[in-house]
Amino acid sequence: MSLTNTTKTTTHTTVSQSNNQTPIHLLDGGLGTTLEDEYHITFDSSTPLWSSQLLVTGTETLLAAQTAFARAGADILLTATYQSSFEGFEANGIHKGEAARLMRRAVGIAWKALDEGKNSGSKHEAEIALSLGAYGATMQPSQEYTGIYDEKHKTMEQLRKWHLTRFEAFYGHDEERRQCWKEVSYVAFETLPLLVEIQAAREAMQQAEKDMLQEEKKPMWISCLFPGASMALPDGSSSRDVVYAMLSPQPNAAVPMGVGINCTKIDKLESLIEEFEAAVQGLIDTGTINDWPVLVMYPDGTNGEIYNTVTKQWDPVDRDGNQKLNSIQWDEKLMRVVQRTDRRGRWKAIFVGGCCKTSPAMIDKLRKAIDNYRGRTYKFKFSLDICRLCPDEDPTEDTLNAAYAADGYARIKGTPGALVTTYAVGELSAMNGVAGAYAEHAGMIHIVGMTARPMQKMRAMLHHTFERDMDHAVYIGMEEPIRKTHAFLMEDATMAEDIDRTIAECVRSRLPVFIYIPTDVVDVKVDANRLKTLLDTSIKNKDGNSEDKIVKSILELIKSAKSPVILADVLTIRHGGKDLVRKLADLTHFHSFSTPLSKGIIDETLPYYGGVYNGTVSFPGVREAVEDADLVLNVGPLLSDSNTGGFSRVIKDENLVYLGHDYCQIHSEKFDNTHFLPILKRLVAELEKDAGSYNIPRSQTWTKLEPPVLDARKSGQITQAYCWQRLGKFLEPNDIVITDSGTAQFGMPDATFPPNISYITQIFWSSIGYSVGAAFGALVAAKELSISNPSAPKQRVVHIVGEGSLQMTVQEIGSMIRFGFKPVIFVVNNNGYSIERAIWGPKQRYNEVSMLWDHQKLLELFGARPETGIKSRSYKCDTVDGLEKVLDDPEFKKADCIQLCEVVMDQFDYPWRLPQQVDTVRALMKTLLAPNN
Repeated sequence: MSLTNTTKTTTHTTVSQSNNQTPIHLLDGGLGTTLEDEYHITFDSSTPLWSSQLLVTGTETLLAAQTAFARAGADILLTATYQSSFEGFEANGIHKGEAARLMRRAVGIAWKALDEGKNSGSKHEAEIALSLGAYGATMQPSQEYTGIYDEKHKTMEQLRKWHLTRFEAFYGHDEERRQCWKEVSYVAFETLPLLVEIQAAREAMQQAEKDMLQEEKKPMWISCLFPGASMALPDGSSSRDVVYAMLSPQPNAAVPMGVGINCTKIDKLESLIEEFEAAVQGLIDTGTINDWPVLVMYPDGTNGEIYNTVTKQWDPVDRDGNQKLNSIQWDEKLMRVVQRTDRRGRWKAIFVGGCCKTSPAMIDKLRKAIDNYRGRTYKFKFSLDICRLCPDEDPTEDTLNAAYAADGYARIKGTPGALVTTYAVGELSAMNGVAGAYAEHAGMIHIVGMTARPMQKMRAMLHHTFERDMDHAVYIGMEEPIRKTHAFLMEDATMAEDIDRTIAECVRSRLPVFIYIPTDVVDVKVDANRLKTLLDTSIKNKDGNSEDKIVKSILELIKSAKSPVILADVLTIRHGGKDLVRKLADLTHFHSFSTPLSKGIIDETLPYYGGVYNGTVSFPGVREAVEDADLVLNVGPLLSDSNTGGFSRVIKDENLVYLGHDYCQIHSEKFDNTHFLPILKRLVAELEKDAGSYNIPRSQTWTKLEPPVLDARKSGQITQAYCWQRLGKFLEPNDIVITDSGTAQFGMPDATFPPNISYITQIFWSSIGYSVGAAFGALVAAKELSISNPSAPKQRVVHIVGEGSLQMTVQEIGSMIRFGFKPVIFVVNNNGYSIERAIWGPKQRYNEVSMLWDHQKLLELFGARPETGIKSRSYKCDTVDGLEKVLDDPEFKKADCIQLCEVVMDQFDYPWRLPQQVDTVRALMKTLLAPNN
């Protein structure tokens, strides 16, 4: 077997961090003790060479031992040079030049071992660390455990020269040393017992690097030993002193990449690491250093034995010779230290292995433990056990779209939608959709399938976890701002109660809730008696006196008002008050208005409907009618920017009755923690009972505000002004209309809706692509409503989405086709993001999207084609004539299959409300930023 060095160059990638994980790299074990215990090598006590002796007499055996560590999965092999010295070789009659060659041979043997390990199937790319032991390791007997050195090697300068002289055997300008140096990845100064030697090693390295090119420099680590039961170096220095000596910047001293502990009992390793951490933190806090180094730990692999430096034997702990064995295996102990250290998340990387008495078999166990900790052996679908209990539900293609769908479902059905995801990747992907539901009060139940409780308790490194902490429930905290409450089902006795509480709170609040279900919980039996009692989801105000006062005050204001109006906003719908506010308008005939978010809440064909109030961004007459009224009954308000015309709403407190979901206000008197719904119920009941006392219904004293015709063209290019009012005429009573964030949100308020339109848009949260998933959820809800009430009128689902938004979530069209739904989809194709163009950068590329999509083939792509038996129709309209033809087509109107109509408009054409709101907000910002504000 040849030991000829092969030409190799190392690269140093091991301390880089990816995916925010702390790298863990495995060192090898105790080479000398392995040679003794497994290869039956007896070292000559008359020479201090120890394992370096095999560089002279037994290279094949040395190679075999190092290959065993490579095959065990070590990432880093240390060379057999720990006890090498020119003095040691000289004692064996070997001159300095030959000694240097033999030391370099150790590097070649380590490389050969890596090759052998790789050829035998090791999957780990390994590197070499040049092992440079303390001066005491080369003495006879060895003195690294005591630090008692001879007179010629006591001072820092003496030790610096000694280390530098040995180092020069591996690096120089001749070809042999250059090649040797290329094969080294790290320099390891090991088992240093003295602070003065730490300083000497750093200065020797700094001096050696003066002759090196930048790319030739190697990262180094320094490790010390803490013998016996002591927590100090043999010279009495504390771990704090050690860390400061290793890392404090000095002009003539190299700074190590890593600091660590070796040749030390494993039972005190963790305490020493904690002391190291405190010392490093102190250096960072004072600005002495800027970042954490690598931690290197390779304790003895002993089971209680102590090394005798005179006999070079491992003696039992007991004086009687009885070996004390530890009940916990060495690899288990060490992995516990590694995991706890890793979870604290401080060190740049962790290098871990073993020192004396650590065999290849022990390194193999440690390799497996690290791999298991890093999660390479587990694969589960944590939501599948939940899903098998509801096999007939309609799944979406994507978890974010599932949240959008649950949102759309809740808005149409009036009851919470539910989505099931796996923990971490699924639940975090859905967070944006859940957040939108929270912002706009669309109640949903997010069921998260989690890891089994035993896995959580052992903090197993399963996929979807953060390896730094292994807390499988860490994501629960992330979702706190976007939920009303949650249930984490960890205790059998309270599971049913927690589920009921969470569902009831969702229904009452109309906000998202979370139920976290470990996989082992699915089959837990709970008391079924709870099913006999209906959940109490009613909304009650605790302060009955305040409620009485509010109702009485409103009734008095209604009686005396000369120009009252109703402003019905979106939270009226969300919290179940739509029918009540319609009843209120019908009883009173007060001039009634909606907002952009609540459009359709009042029948827009009725004589007392006045239009969409949106501050200054309203049709002529609408703003004046609302803001000049002496009584504004504002029910269910959501005062976001685009729902108030860029905060241009102006309603005086002396005219305002504000009926919100969390407080109510009569003029300037505020009633906290008061919900409008019980008040609205009582108000309607009182007006029904005694309408005459309140002078209702009122005679109409105003002229109905008809929206102006913005563009009456019958041919030519399709414009925003023409499009939305024309689409309003296409709608039929009971349609469900969903518009995405974009021009449709600003254009649709121009349309006049027929009766009983259910309108979904997300003006407040405004997540582009939302409408596609929401449309799927609305289709599911409409299907369920038709099943529960077969005599109810048919509900078409009309979905309007921009081509840019569609590219975000297009795959849910596949879900619509897969489950047989028949929406009418309008794709507004205006070559990019018009909202962003109107705000800033109309011609900037960042407002563009891909125009290479062929929308006419989308339905076919997702499965609606002859061979599947699924019927579809697709149209492209770039002129008014073409769009009129499609909208008037009876086949298109009846919506008997899924249909897509692409409507092409100019990219710089905007609905009039959009630039007006942009200008309004800009003016507001200018005022707010003025120096006197």
